[in-house]
Amino acid sequence: MWFLQGFGFENGAFGMVEDQDNSVLAAIATKVAWIFAPLGFGNWKATVASVSGLIAKENVVGTFGVLYHFGGEELSENGDEIWSLVAADYTALSAYAFMIFNLLCAPCFAAMGAIKREMNNGKWTAIAIGYMCALAYCAALVVYQLGGLITGEIGFNFFTVVAAVILVAFMYLMVRPNKYVNDNEVKIDVSKIKIKTQVILKGCFCMMEFLAANFNLPTIIVGAIVFGGVGWITWHSHKHGGCSGCSGSAAAKAAAMVIAAAAAAVTDR
Repeated sequence: MWFLQGFGFENGAFGMVEDQDNSVLAAIATKVAWIFAPLGFGNWKATVASVSGLIAKENVVGTFGVLYHFGGEELSENGDEIWSLVAADYTALSAYAFMIFNLLCAPCFAAMGAIKREMNNGKWTAIAIGYMCALAYCAALVVYQLGGLITGEIGFNFFTVVAAVILVAFMYLMVRPNKYVNDNEVKIDVSKIKIKTQVILKGCFCMMEFLAANFNLPTIIVGAIVFGGVGWITWHSHKHGGCSGCSGSAAAKAAAMVIAAAAAAVTDR
C-alpha cells in the first residue's frame, strides 16, 4: 500500500509523488472505479477502501485514514479534522450507499476461508461470495439511484430504471407465495434401500450380546430406547400402513436400519 500510494508517474518520470492522485494506486483504482459510479462513490479512494474491506472490514477505516493523510495520527473524538476532506468526495446519500455496500458485501478473508471449509466446494464458495457482493451492489444501487431521484441529487437515467426493477424484484421475493406451504413432511426415498435378513439378524444378536456383556443401567436404557423405538415403528407401520408419509414397507426397512446402525455402533465400540 505504501509503495503503490507513494510512487507513480509525475512530470513525465517515475518516482515518489507529491500528489497521491498521480500514484500507481490511484491509476489502478481509477480503472475500476467506474463500477461503483452508479452507487455514488466512483472515486479511486472509495474503490481502494472497498477492496481493502475484503481483507477485514475494519481496514476500510484505516485505509481512509491513510488516503486522507491521517494514517497513524490522532484524531479528535468527533473526527472533525477529516470530515471536510471526506465531504468533498461524498454526499450524505452516496455515503449511505457506500456503507450499505461494504456492510452487505462478502466478509473478510477469514470468513471466506470458513465458508470454503464448511462447503468443501470451491464452486459453491465462489457462488456464495458472488451472491453476497451482487446483493450488496443491488441494495446500494437502489438506495442511491431512487434516493437521489427523490432528493434531486441525480436525474433520471438508465440506472434509475435498473434500480426500480431491482426494488420490484425485492418486493416480489418478500411477498411471493410459498409453494411448499402444504408440504411440511420430510419424504425419504427408501425404494432403493436393500437390507439382507442375515445382516439384520446379526445386528440384533450383536446388540443383545453387547447388552448382556455390559449389563448396567445405561445399557438397559439404551437397549430399551432402541428396541422400543424399533418396535413402535414396526407396530405403527403395520397398523396405519406407514408413518409420516412413508409406506409400511419403508417403515419396516427404516426400523431394520435402526437396529443395524445401533448394532454397528456398539460393535465398533
